[in-house]
Amino acid sequence: MFAAGDRSKEEMGNTIIPVGNGGDEGTSQWMKAAGIAIDEQHFCKVARVKLLLKLTNCF
Repeated sequence: MFAAGDRSKEEMGNTIIPVGNGGDEGTSQWMKAAGIAIDEQHFCKVARVKLLLKLTNCF
């Protein structure tokens, strides 16, 4: 049950896809690689912003 103010998954447009226990090894590896790539890009962008703020004395 959702707390007051929370939206249901349907209202937010999310779909839950059960993956079960077996899963597809290829898909699993692809998802892991995608997660790593997303994390790397995020950390790179954060580092760039921190550097820019430091260089402009806003940090």
